[in-house]
Amino acid sequence: MADVKRLAGDQKRGDTHMEIWDKVKEISIPMVNDWFKDKFPCPANRFNSRVNFIRTTAVWSMVGYIIGLGDRHGDNILINRASGSVTHVDFDCIFEKGLKLKVPEKVPIRLTKNIVDAFGIFKEKGTFIKS
Repeated sequence: MADVKRLAGDQKRGDTHMEIWDKVKEISIPMVNDWFKDKFPCPANRFNSRVNFIRTTAVWSMVGYIIGLGDRHGDNILINRASGSVTHVDFDCIFEKGLKLKVPEKVPIRLTKNIVDAFGIFKEKGTFIKS
């Protein structure tokens, strides 16, 4: 976390948001996949929970795109600890409101390295696309 705070300070020295984001991505370690391994030690339960996670992530990605939902981050996305399914909360930034922010949100859906890593070996090319 300290590295991320240090990188945020880099903006004051002239780095662009994209340059800072590229640095943050390099030092970020995906952890959702490890959470699935710890929470669902039984392979069958892990598989089912991961499928629930992938499918509900796909559905929320479509819904978010259609209604122009922005401000998506880890505090606004909840994972059900029993089923692995995903639910979004905090709909304050809706109907493309994110385009009017100081730094406009231009990405229609959020598929971070952390989320995609939890999709398994086929990443976004498997169940996510099929869903």
